[in-house]
Amino acid sequence: MGFTTGAGPCTLRAMQDRFVGDIGDFGKYGLLRALTGLWPPLPPKDRLSLGVVWYVPDKQTIAQTPDDHGQNISYLFNENVDSRFQKCDPSLFNAMKNIVYSARNLQGVELSHILGSYTVFYDTPLEPRNRERWIDSAFCHTNNSEIIFLDPDIGMADPQKGKAPKTASYQSREATKYVFLSEIATFVQGRTVVIYQSFGRSNSHDQLENWDILLRNAFPQVSPSILKFNSRAFIILPAAKHATLIDQRLRKMLDGPWQHHFTPHRAKG
Repeated sequence: MGFTTGAGPCTLRAMQDRFVGDIGDFGKYGLLRALTGLWPPLPPKDRLSLGVVWYVPDKQTIAQTPDDHGQNISYLFNENVDSRFQKCDPSLFNAMKNIVYSARNLQGVELSHILGSYTVFYDTPLEPRNRERWIDSAFCHTNNSEIIFLDPDIGMADPQKGKAPKTASYQSREATKYVFLSEIATFVQGRTVVIYQSFGRSNSHDQLENWDILLRNAFPQVSPSILKFNSRAFIILPAAKHATLIDQRLRKMLDGPWQHHFTPHRAKG
């Protein structure tokens, strides 16, 4: 298995590029490195392979995004706080600094190997009209990976709660910022799925609880874990064959310096 990217050089990524290296990225890659066994480093035979699906939007969606989004990189340079983050994963912290200083784009992340030398990336821009074809292609491209990371700009679409585009808007530009339950179902079969999730304006605890209920109803065979990190969350849907291992690695991660930054959601009941 070799290092591959889905679409070659980054050309349509201004929206996602501006997020690269920010505080959310640090938590994102830190979690993935812990789950796969990259940090603390485990022997290659004990690692889980990773496939990353970037939800890269089209040019018009990029143009409509405020310029100040994704600019929270002060954690890398503030002497009062940076040591708290550096202790979590020194290699990742230093890599984030290098990326911010040099190639602040998705290609810089891919080529840095901070997610391992053999991680597969799907980085073809998501065209709204061809969404189903795009999902099929992303699935095929990452089919041999044991962990799949779905990285939309906002997170899950929940039509029932009114916090995302309605199902009828599935092929709209706005919908490219979200991942839908039907898409999660495509990837979750036999593999562990990790999803990036932003918070809306309502109470964050209520949102965490709603996501937990939604996922347990949609995927009764899975016991989701949801971690709050800063103003965002990460959802983990472990495959049955990975469940014990994922739980062990999460516990180990949260027993170390990451415990000051990640907060696990405790579901009611």
